[in-house]
Amino acid sequence: MSSPVTCRFRVRHYELDALGHLNNAVYVQHMQEAAIEGSTRAGYAPDWYRQRGTAWVIRRLTVRYLREVLYGDEIEIATWVSQMRGVSSNREYDLTRTSDGARVARARAQWVYVDLAKGTPIRFPPEFTAAFRPMGRTATATAGACSSTNWTPPSVSTTLAICNGSDRPISRRCARPATYWSVHGARVG
Repeated sequence: MSSPVTCRFRVRHYELDALGHLNNAVYVQHMQEAAIEGSTRAGYAPDWYRQRGTAWVIRRLTVRYLREVLYGDEIEIATWVSQMRGVSSNREYDLTRTSDGARVARARAQWVYVDLAKGTPIRFPPEFTAAFRPMGRTATATAGACSSTNWTPPSVSTTLAICNGSDRPISRRCARPATYWSVHGARVG
């Protein structure tokens, strides 16, 4: 079992929303960067995927925002793979404010491995399981603590499902085009 990969980001002014908080979309961008760093540290940098015409795409992302993050705050994102099976992988994210250790957000992404030319999911190479070493752990309510119990998406959350970057779904099971957001259980887009 491996340790979570951690990355730190300082909040810049242009990343704030109208209320002066870190914009929710920026949390997601930072989580994506942490996932890319995790893949790179495992030996699979973005160029590796480009050369093979493959990529990981997010099929489902659930984020629970717990505390506000303001200008100048530094957040640390711990990320790890909790499960790998078939064509998909679950990646966990635990975000804390470094100044006081407060957990500010918690997320889980279901990533799907895709053949970019065909736009369809494919099985990931068997060596991925050894390289990413799924931990089988999901974060609990205590910042930084992990547990073997499964985390279920909270009732108050933001859910983002992405099939791909076009209007063509990547598979029949992912029949909705591109993107939809669900805030507090209500479809928005």
